[in-house]
Amino acid sequence: MRHRHASLIVMLFGYRHARALVSDSSRMAAKIAIVGGGISGSCAAAALASEAEVTVFDQGRRGPGGRASHRSVRASDKQIIEDDVSLSHNTKSTYEFDHGCQFFRADSEEMKRIVSQWRERVWVAPWEGSFGFLPAGKSDAFDFFGIASESSPVYIALGGMHQLPRRLLQSSRAAVEKGTRVCQIKRKDNQWELFGATGNQAYHDTNEATTDLASLGVYDAVVLTDISSASGDWHRASAGIPDELFQHLPKKVRMPLFSCMIAFEKVCRVCLCSSLSMTPLTGCLLHEAYSPFDSTRCLWFSSDGPECWTLISTPSYALQEITQDRETGAFKPQQNDYLNTVPGPTLFNAFLQTVQSFLTEQPNVVYMQAQRWGSGLPVAEELCDDIHHVAGDRFAAKLNKPLVHEVTDSGRDFVADDDLRLYYAGDFCSNRCPGFEAAALSGFHVAAHIKDKFVEKG
Repeated sequence: MRHRHASLIVMLFGYRHARALVSDSSRMAAKIAIVGGGISGSCAAAALASEAEVTVFDQGRRGPGGRASHRSVRASDKQIIEDDVSLSHNTKSTYEFDHGCQFFRADSEEMKRIVSQWRERVWVAPWEGSFGFLPAGKSDAFDFFGIASESSPVYIALGGMHQLPRRLLQSSRAAVEKGTRVCQIKRKDNQWELFGATGNQAYHDTNEATTDLASLGVYDAVVLTDISSASGDWHRASAGIPDELFQHLPKKVRMPLFSCMIAFEKVCRVCLCSSLSMTPLTGCLLHEAYSPFDSTRCLWFSSDGPECWTLISTPSYALQEITQDRETGAFKPQQNDYLNTVPGPTLFNAFLQTVQSFLTEQPNVVYMQAQRWGSGLPVAEELCDDIHHVAGDRFAAKLNKPLVHEVTDSGRDFVADDDLRLYYAGDFCSNRCPGFEAAALSGFHVAAHIKDKFVEKG
């Protein structure tokens, strides 16, 4: 999908009067480390960085974003454009994909107020598209992503979903350490020393072994926002959460997903929609009547230029493909010789089987790239029918209810140990619907808690 780019405007959230942080035994000292530059981490950093020295450590190969990831691919040679460069590229010569979170909801009054601020800054906009089910009239499949309705609009970040976390970080004074994996956190006097890896050892999509860990600095407080911080090194995501905090984490189930980014010549959408006599779709749910996978798949694609679709797999299929060694649970590295020969073609063929009868001609694929989301979403155990144990973690293969549900009592949506100054935030700490809104509010709330506990009043 393609969006116009917005200028960067400083965001001030909540606290109108700056209050200094002080270094004594009862109040927070000035150095705070945030592990993860995705939705939760960027929101927490934006709320804290005006009053503390904040450093965000992000593992992403191309920079912050996490599950709010975007990919710009140069059409001429199919090379991925660095995210920090892509703000000024010519979109007519690229394929654009939001391949993680394609949109977000604002169901709570608090999130609606935040989104209103973001809209004023021209960071986000409502996604006013046409949505439907295929085959037409088939609507008994779970809409667990929460497609827009008149009563519940959804929003997109202008310039790609990754731009929202980045604008939050860029508008603050937080330092961002890109391509850095936090592997260990050790107590040092009354502070925490972080150790980690950079370069190829840092990325989860390689199988390069981690050797010597380098010190990443000493901090007075640590906020962990990576859903995989509690995993062992086998996950190759940020790990090393201290035992003191681990025992307090909610025990949620991971829902894995695969996505596949596909660019077509401008034929598929025209044929599909003319056959159905519909307005050109910008999103739909496929009922997989002809698929070996028993659930739904969500599709999103652009309305102009090269036609860019993102196919999202079912959790059951992702669980089948998530591991290479069933005894050790080791992930298959995210390497193209696997991604684009197994999950990519499988998702595309399942899509073709479902829509084939609606097409007047075979769509011409000009680009294909698959992506694995090993911890796509955290889900409550009562939503899962089929739970599998893989290398010490629980994964959901099947859901019995939609993930979008009514929230009656939000409660605290982060974990805090104020004595140790350790914090854990993210949608896996929330009883809201998993996804962007829960993750963002958790980040803002943990920042407000830290300020309330340790910022000098008056």
